[in-house]
Amino acid sequence: MDGHTDYGNFHQKVNMYLDNEMSAEAANSFLREASQDPGYNRVLQKEKSFRNFIKNNVHRPHVTPDFIQSIKDKIRVV
Repeated sequence: MDGHTDYGNFHQKVNMYLDNEMSAEAANSFLREASQDPGYNRVLQKEKSFRNFIKNNVHRPHVTPDFIQSIKDKIRVV
């Protein structure tokens, strides 16, 4: 298996881990794998940092129930 495929597979595992889609056993195995390879650990930390940045710095505007209802009404008209 080449390095590019390994990285793609690892990145998929990073996403699954951060989205809490892994079992506890799989998560522990993943963390051991990441800690053994500095490159993989760097990818994991970078993704964690990016997600924290998004979560803390990107704010969604509040949408009122009236606005939602007006959109629904417009969809029904069409």
